[in-house]
Amino acid sequence: MPGDLAAATCDRLFAAARYHAARAQALAAAGWNEHAALDAATCAGTVVELLSKAVLVRRDLRLIAKGEEVHHHLLDLIVGANEQRPGRPASRGSIDAQVALALAGRLELRLGDHLAGVQKVLHARNEAVHMAVALPSQAALQTLVAQMAGFATSAVEALGHSSSEFWGEHAGAVSLGIAEQARTVRQRAIAEVAAAKLAYDRVLGALDETARTQVVSLLQPRAEHDDLDAEVECPACGHVAQVLWSAEADGEWDHGEVVYSSYFLLTGLHCPVCGLRLDGEEVEALELDLPDPYDVAAQENLEEYLKW
Repeated sequence: MPGDLAAATCDRLFAAARYHAARAQALAAAGWNEHAALDAATCAGTVVELLSKAVLVRRDLRLIAKGEEVHHHLLDLIVGANEQRPGRPASRGSIDAQVALALAGRLELRLGDHLAGVQKVLHARNEAVHMAVALPSQAALQTLVAQMAGFATSAVEALGHSSSEFWGEHAGAVSLGIAEQARTVRQRAIAEVAAAKLAYDRVLGALDETARTQVVSLLQPRAEHDDLDAEVECPACGHVAQVLWSAEADGEWDHGEVVYSSYFLLTGLHCPVCGLRLDGEEVEALELDLPDPYDVAAQENLEEYLKW
């Protein structure tokens, strides 16, 4: 029965996501107007949420449990399936979209390259639903839908479905849109790296090693920080740069109280030596070898973890 329920839930999420994806594509192709842009952003964000949850449900239905339901599932795991226990309360609630996306990205590594972009999709969905704020142009709308489509295609593959099955008549246009979006972001990132390297070579490259070391030692302490950061090698100059994450939280009303769920959002990379600055999408496009933010958080708060 649990397996049947999980399979049925996954199929339902997939089918609904496919509907909203087609709707978003059609709205984006029809040309910009304010209310259509609101609908397109709502549909695109819904696709991200539903497919994130489908990825989790495919592994285990309990991964989308929210609030106090999590503790009932934890009890089941601790006491074992053979012990007779009263059934847990029935619930149709689930985790919110941001948490589902973060978990899905950790579960399926192929989704990691899309997380910064689809965070923008979820933000646009929230702006549209809660404040009726629409994307300002056709170009912005097409970028948003392409960001959703890249994530959706990878999620669909993780679910064991084909891209053509999900996108139907839109498959060709989606494929072109994803490729164009990825190419645009990557070219922008490569150009930023090249410009920073050129500036570094012009200024510091002419110095002898002793002088360059002294200048770098003065610049390095100017590193930027966010809620969470880690040191990485700068792709432009090779010195120490910081990859940055912000700690975000979403709250939901659950059984008489607000339950907050937190996650880390990749905000970018900054090098204090050459001045390179990349946003989260550009960092992902360069496929840099980054540490897991949850591992970084655990290391930075090791004493607190050990207390538990």
